[in-house]
Amino acid sequence: MPCQSIHRRAASRFQNELWIAATAFFLVATTGCSSQAAEGPAGPPATVTQATQVFNLATYPLPDKAETPQRRTVAGMSCNVPGEVKAVHDSQRKALEGMQWKEIPGGSVSDQSATGMFRRDGFTLSLSVFPGGKPGMVNLMLLNLGNVRLSDLPVPPDAKQLFPGPASVMYVADAPAGATADACQKLLVEKGWQPYGVAGDTRFFKQNAMRLTAYIAAAPAQGGKTMITYSAELMSVDLPAPPDAIGVQYSDSTAALSFDSKLPLVDLAKQYRALLAKSGWDATTENPIKIGFKHMLIFRNPQKDLLTLEMHEVDGITRVLLKFQTAAEVEEMDRRIKAEIEKKKKEMGK
Repeated sequence: MPCQSIHRRAASRFQNELWIAATAFFLVATTGCSSQAAEGPAGPPATVTQATQVFNLATYPLPDKAETPQRRTVAGMSCNVPGEVKAVHDSQRKALEGMQWKEIPGGSVSDQSATGMFRRDGFTLSLSVFPGGKPGMVNLMLLNLGNVRLSDLPVPPDAKQLFPGPASVMYVADAPAGATADACQKLLVEKGWQPYGVAGDTRFFKQNAMRLTAYIAAAPAQGGKTMITYSAELMSVDLPAPPDAIGVQYSDSTAALSFDSKLPLVDLAKQYRALLAKSGWDATTENPIKIGFKHMLIFRNPQKDLLTLEMHEVDGITRVLLKFQTAAEVEEMDRRIKAEIEKKKKEMGK
C-alpha cells in the first residue's frame, strides 16, 4: 500500500477518533514506505516537555488564510487551507525544511493527495495534504510520531525482521499469535513500557509521553506464521493509568483517558494522588467532591493546567475519566462562564 494511506488514516484517527480501525490499517499500510532512512539517535521515550522543546504543533504557524483549527495539540494539528494539494504540500515542506526538518525518502505527491515524513533530533513528523470538504480548500495534517527508535524495541528470539520503516517496523515469528503477543508484552514491560489498553489484536503501551502500538496477529500470507508490527506516536499530555486499569482508551485530540477499575473510587483517588504527584500535580481538595452521581477530584500543576478526575461506580466497577485542560483553556472557560452570569444578571434586572 502506498505511503499516502498512512497519512489518510492518521488524519481520520486524529479527527474522528476511530482509533481501533485506523491503527490496524496504519500498521499494515506502513509497509509501503521507504526503509532507507536511518533512524535518529537512540534515547529514552520523550516526555511532553522534551517534545515541546523540539517541536510544538500547538504553536506551529498556520498558513496564510487558513481556517482556525477546532483544536490543536502538541502532537497533532489539522486545518483547512485555501489552495491546491501540490502547492500547499510544497509550501509546508519548505517551511519544515527551514525549521531543520529533513525529509525521509518515500513520500508521494499527486493532484489528489500529498504525503511526506520528516525527521529531526530523533523525532519523526508526518505531513499530509488532501482535498478539503469545501471547493478550493485542502486539509493540512501534521502529526508528531515521537522519538522511539522502533528497531530497538524487543521481540521474541524467533522473530525475523521483514521491514524497518520510519513509521513502523515489522517482524514475522514462528510461534502462535497469542504466545507471541504475551512474549512481546513481557519483553516490553521489562524495558519500562506500561500496558495501556487492548483492542482486538492490538496492544498499547506507554512510557513517558510515548504511546506504543503492538499489532500482533496470524499472517496467512506468511504460511500461518505471526506478524508483529510496532509503531509509536507522541501523546500531547502524559495521562497515567493504574496497573489494574481495564479497557484503557486514550484520545489525544480530546486529551482524555477512560477506563474501568475494580478498586473503590476512594482507593483510586488515593492512587492518582500518588501517580500525579510525581509529575507536579496537586489535588485542590482533600477528598473527591460529589456532583450528581459522579465524584470529582481536581488537580493543578505549576503551569496552572487542570486535570479533572471523574469517577462513578456501576455494578461493583468504578468508571473513570481523566481529562486535561491547558491553563489557556481553563481561562477561556472561566471567561465564558463570567460572561454568561453577567448576561443573566442583566436579563433579570430588565
